[in-house]
Amino acid sequence: MPGSGHHLDWLQRWYGSQCDGDWEHEWGLAIATLDNPGWSVKIDLEETDLADREYPRPQVVRSEHDWVMAWTSGKVFHAAWGRQLDRGSRAVQSLGGRERRAGDSIRP
Repeated sequence: MPGSGHHLDWLQRWYGSQCDGDWEHEWGLAIATLDNPGWSVKIDLEETDLADREYPRPQVVRSEHDWVMAWTSGKVFHAAWGRQLDRGSRAVQSLGGRERRAGDSIRP
C-alpha cells in the first residue's frame, strides 16, 4: 500500500479537528471492507466546514479490481473502491479540496 499513508494522515487530522466534545458523539466516520473485494468509507459532514460541499459522482475504472466511486448524499460523503487502499484514500482527501490525480478517466 505505498503512498496511502499521507492520505490517511489527512483524514486523521481532519477527524481530529472535528472532535470538539460534541461532534464526535453525534457524527463520525466509518471505514469498512467490501465483498468484491474492496473498501468503503462513510463520513458525516454535518456541522463541519464541508457540510455544504457537493461532490460529483465520478467513477474511475482502471481494471476489475482498480476502481473508485465517490459522492455526497445529504450531508454524508461516501466512497467505495477496489483492493488498493491508496486509490480510495485519494478520493477521501479530494473531499478536502485536493485535486484528483492527472490521467484518471472519469465516467459519469
